[in-house]
Amino acid sequence: MSSPCHTSAVLLVFMAFAVGAGAEQLKESSCDVIGDESSESQMERALLKKLEPLSQIRFNVTVEKGKTENYIYHFRVCREVNSISHDFRGLVQMDKQNGKTTVIGRINETQVFNGSDWIMLIYKGGDSYGRHCSGEKRRAVI
Repeated sequence: MSSPCHTSAVLLVFMAFAVGAGAEQLKESSCDVIGDESSESQMERALLKKLEPLSQIRFNVTVEKGKTENYIYHFRVCREVNSISHDFRGLVQMDKQNGKTTVIGRINETQVFNGSDWIMLIYKGGDSYGRHCSGEKRRAVI
């Protein structure tokens, strides 16, 4: 069994390959991360502009490992998963067995990086692992 500290990263790689599966169009038009726009650098704003077309899609991926681990992951690029709650959840995990929701990463604690042909978002500030992983907070690397 894999360490719970690394499970999120592995699942996010899976999500990258499942882009077309379970995507739902939304009507918002711009990327909104890193708190206030005034705290974003020019480079970050340029990268977020490139991601705007993806900000209108909600990704939903179901992962099942036997009978004990059945989750649905809800993810949005640059947007809150649930815009009604206003708690900056960018990626959440929902346990299908008990309905418990765990925040993996928040958009207001995002780091943005790029290379010649890629952009990486790191959503930090997720729920704590508790007794596992020294109580570290979860994060998502996309």
